[in-house]
Amino acid sequence: MQWAAQNVLRCMRHRGTGLPDEEISLMRYKAEQPRSPRPNRVLIVDDSDDAAWALASLLQSCGHEVHVAHTGQRALELAERLHPEVIFLDLAMPGMDGFETAMRIRRRRWGQEIVLCALSAFDTPEFRERSDEVGINRYLAKPAEWDELLAVAAAS
Repeated sequence: MQWAAQNVLRCMRHRGTGLPDEEISLMRYKAEQPRSPRPNRVLIVDDSDDAAWALASLLQSCGHEVHVAHTGQRALELAERLHPEVIFLDLAMPGMDGFETAMRIRRRRWGQEIVLCALSAFDTPEFRERSDEVGINRYLAKPAEWDELLAVAAAS
């Protein structure tokens, strides 16, 4: 668990948050997160290997079944096969971006009820508006709070 928290913070710093190390603290994060009252099948879609696997470690440690994709195309393939309850989706990916991925998921019958959560370093009104247009349910700016990530993962 500690490893996951440190890696997520390290990844977020390197993704351009501009926060100095002393402003990022693990003190808010409990060493032992309780197991989720509602474990879900979760798909994490992020072109950053470190960020994706760090979030996966956090969610797995809380009891969720977690899968990772690094491209929009792979996310579509996994989502069609696995039918996750929740998808965390990076919006700024090369190739098929998160907006296009979300739009394609929503077009599928199995994609109508999935909780789609944008997890993006770009927290702009344009990104938020476009997220709404393609059917994204929640928008979290990186670095997201642990409690928010866990609440979304447990939703469905």
